[in-house]
Amino acid sequence: MTALHAWTAWNAPLPSPGPSEPYAFAPGMLAAQEDRLLAEALAGTRVRYPDVKVEHRNIHGPTRPTLIEASRNARLTVVGSRGRGGFAGLSLDSVSQALLQHAHSPVAVVQGMKSPTAVGEA
Repeated sequence: MTALHAWTAWNAPLPSPGPSEPYAFAPGMLAAQEDRLLAEALAGTRVRYPDVKVEHRNIHGPTRPTLIEASRNARLTVVGSRGRGGFAGLSLDSVSQALLQHAHSPVAVVQGMKSPTAVGEA
């Protein structure tokens, strides 16, 4: 299984400009932050699923084209959806839409899991 995170500088939060902080990130700093983001997203998966080998791929590139290209070598492309539309849970975001229309493999769009407290409160 491959866990792929595509990112660009436009996705990253900007540091606050100030006299003691430079406006731009130091070389390699943004890529390191994106590596940490992917690692955090996958934290605990090795413990829960020790038999599943996961290759972490962190690619600097536009999200939609990068994921569409990666789907060429996939048997299934799984993507999350932020569902930023008028009806929560029914609308797909632009990345999900693009993959459903242009991917080279079957696509599954999944919603994130709610935290245990949120589930208990519902």
